[in-house]
Amino acid sequence: MEKLKDENEWGELALSYSILSDLCKTKAAVLLEEEDVNLEEVNDWKMRSEHYKRLEKDTILKLETEELERGVKTDEESLFAESDTKIKKERKIDDIFDDPGFLEF
Repeated sequence: MEKLKDENEWGELALSYSILSDLCKTKAAVLLEEEDVNLEEVNDWKMRSEHYKRLEKDTILKLETEELERGVKTDEESLFAESDTKIKKERKIDDIFDDPGFLEF
């Protein structure tokens, strides 16, 4: 987790938190199926699951914020770059239909 934080790998970190949250939920469910149920231990696993779920949400928010900031910077840079040249490539309808990405859209 610390390595992912240091490298700003927010997507991978959010996925890790999600997996940990799911594992904690599973552990709580397994403990509930035992004959001698320790509710304190079950609640502890549920609280851990909720903790990791909150960390996942915070990490996703951080990722979205970073992507938004990066997108704004990219848009500003591209606006300035496009203002220098006003040449646009002519697109024909056949070019669009031949593009495999169009079919996926």
